[in-house]
Amino acid sequence: GGALLPRPSAPGRAAMAAEPAMEGRRSPLKTWGSRSLLDPLPGESASAEHERLKACDSGEDNWKKWGPYVSERQWGTCREDYGTNGNSWVYLPFDIAHQVAYRWGEDGIAGLCDEAQTLCLSLAMWNGRDPILKERLFGLGGPQGNHGEDVKEMYYYLDATPTHSYLKMLYKYPQQAFPYDRIRLESAALGTADPEYELMDTGIFDDDRYFDVFIEYARESIDDVYMKVDVHNRGPEEAEFHMVPQAFFRNTWSWEGPGAERPVIERIDGNAVSIKHSKLGQLYFSMEGEAQLLLCDNETNCAALKSDDLRLRPFDFASDAVFWAARSPTLEQPFREYYSVHFRACDPADMASVYAHFYAPGDARGAAFVPAAPAASDGPMYHTTGHIGPGPYKDAFHRYVIKGELAAATASKGTKAGFHAKCSVPAGGCKTFRVRLSTVNIGNTFEDFDDVVSSAKEEGDAFYAALQGDIADDEHRRIQRQALAGMIWTKQFYNFDIYTFFEGDPACPTPPQAARRAIRNSDWDHMQNCDVISMPDKWEFPWYATWDLAFHCLPLALVDSHFAKGQLRLITREWYMHPNGQLPAFEWNFSDVNPPVHAWASWRVFQIDKKKSGGAGDLPFLEEMFHKLVINFTWWVNRKDAEGKNIFQGGFLGLDNIGVFDRGGKLPTGGVISQSDGT
Repeated sequence: GGALLPRPSAPGRAAMAAEPAMEGRRSPLKTWGSRSLLDPLPGESASAEHERLKACDSGEDNWKKWGPYVSERQWGTCREDYGTNGNSWVYLPFDIAHQVAYRWGEDGIAGLCDEAQTLCLSLAMWNGRDPILKERLFGLGGPQGNHGEDVKEMYYYLDATPTHSYLKMLYKYPQQAFPYDRIRLESAALGTADPEYELMDTGIFDDDRYFDVFIEYARESIDDVYMKVDVHNRGPEEAEFHMVPQAFFRNTWSWEGPGAERPVIERIDGNAVSIKHSKLGQLYFSMEGEAQLLLCDNETNCAALKSDDLRLRPFDFASDAVFWAARSPTLEQPFREYYSVHFRACDPADMASVYAHFYAPGDARGAAFVPAAPAASDGPMYHTTGHIGPGPYKDAFHRYVIKGELAAATASKGTKAGFHAKCSVPAGGCKTFRVRLSTVNIGNTFEDFDDVVSSAKEEGDAFYAALQGDIADDEHRRIQRQALAGMIWTKQFYNFDIYTFFEGDPACPTPPQAARRAIRNSDWDHMQNCDVISMPDKWEFPWYATWDLAFHCLPLALVDSHFAKGQLRLITREWYMHPNGQLPAFEWNFSDVNPPVHAWASWRVFQIDKKKSGGAGDLPFLEEMFHKLVINFTWWVNRKDAEGKNIFQGGFLGLDNIGVFDRGGKLPTGGVISQSDGT
């Protein structure tokens, strides 16, 4: 599509590559043409996208109702950790994510959902060889990587408009079996001084044996979503490809008490389903061409979690004799034997045994990441409680495509729907799939499909042409446009009610109290987050970090200053800001201290918006932020100003959390740091 493809990196940080150098430094990217990147053209020319933004800002139309708000990783988050040892990577790991219904959010590949994440769209794939249906991105948890958590996939955000009327991304899917366990084992053998073991290092892309899967979303009206998938075989031979576009409800009914709404997706015919929910009304989900309709419930498969049936294990490196023969048995063999028997276990005690086998004696990482044994009061895994029906369950599509089990193909209704399409893509060839979510189900719903997608792309071109009018260099324009696409794609629906998290849901047993509150966030019971928020990265950091968010708002203000101002305002609202004036840091510890950059970001966004819109600027926004940040300033002066000099101390100042010591704690040499550039 003519888009610039960068090296694999955290997509949400892509905009940093296109930002100008800090003031006082000189860089060839400092100015493009006659202006800075963060210096928008005044009086931008109107385009269809500009008109949609105006309609959103005025409240006339909500074009941002649907967006790329689905996380890339919900497993391994603090929100889903109901254990008592604080090891969120262990409580709900990737290994069981396809079988467990999440409590607080959803994840998926190329995910799209409404702003309350009532209904989600995403894409699942299979190459005919993987042991598991590719429904979500794989990566290493914090204890598994030699540099902590890290996504091990190849994907790129290519384009986006700020109202999400057009979105495009690329996923590179290997044609050989995905090397899940090779990545785990090779990474475990590395030290912190070693480079990370990446997907490219496995040789999985040798001879170009992979698919380029381009996913485009387009809309011609608010509730009419067109999803186009182009699958290119880059390899030298014909290759098998399976695709399962999905529509599913976020599970809210398993946790709520009597009277909770249970939405329904019902079969109409082989190529369409009816979707009903009180908040969304009547929708239809359909796919063009020959496909097998699948239906199931987005609920936990409790029986599979408890089963020792080796047929249910998605990964099985125990039988890879060639791989094991090339390695020393001293470290890996015990873990291989344990893993082959106990893979299904999700109990923290069993996982502790896994890590004890996995890490060599004396390895500091082993000591650091082996979780404590669970207390007797832990009870069953929280996600296996509540209202759970007779099935088929969340993993039914995996079971149908991989195992040939027919339950999903024969179900008449559910809360998750998909279309299984199988094809053979010739070497160098391409197959196109068309999927639609709409309010209508009359006639040929795919007749003008390609025209709608092309028109949405052209309207995006017109929007960026106005934004980039005096950037002469085509490559610079593409860099900036794709960087901004990364910022737009990494918006995420974030849902976390702290009080309910600790106290439990009406339909579930009360989770452990004292032990869980002792881990983190016990003094943030007032927090009720249920919003679309800009994330640092939807896989590695699928949670907001307040000071990262402040920086995000500057490039976001270029394309959508209303959204940028709303993000800054949101963090200061009473259901986010602590009553003592502290701004929440991030979910691993909301009480952590982040640098006080919110006021600076508010001022810069005000200036950017003023230059775009003209006049005196949004003074009510500035006044509102000033009053809230005076409260925050008072917290800083009272809590982080030991010498009373109005110079702040402590927190992630200077080097974020990668500093040589924790600036939020006591210094190893004693004393305090007074840092004027963090004030």
